[in-house]
Amino acid sequence: MSLARALVREPELLLLGEPFGALDALTRLAMHHLVEQLWREHRPAVLFVTHDVDEALLSADRVVVLDEGRIVAEHRVDLPRPRRRASFVDLRVEVLSDLGVDDVEAA
Repeated sequence: MSLARALVREPELLLLGEPFGALDALTRLAMHHLVEQLWREHRPAVLFVTHDVDEALLSADRVVVLDEGRIVAEHRVDLPRPRRRASFVDLRVEVLSDLGVDDVEAA
């Protein structure tokens, strides 16, 4: 509901902090599609905070990794939409490595 209220005004900047964290998998997927559709239609700038690397890579043009409030890595995601996980396997490994995850198979 908060997302709907935010979009009613057609903002130039949309701030989303873990917007899908409490959703079940199917609702989460539907909301991803909705946000992407609204972004395509209205083109607001979107700052999307998430701890889900796949979610970031599916949605973002740029992924920024923070550590203690400081930027430690930045990755451009120059992949066409809609994206599939198979299209960003190598980039996923890089981002996970930036986060200190060495065993990517387990992540």
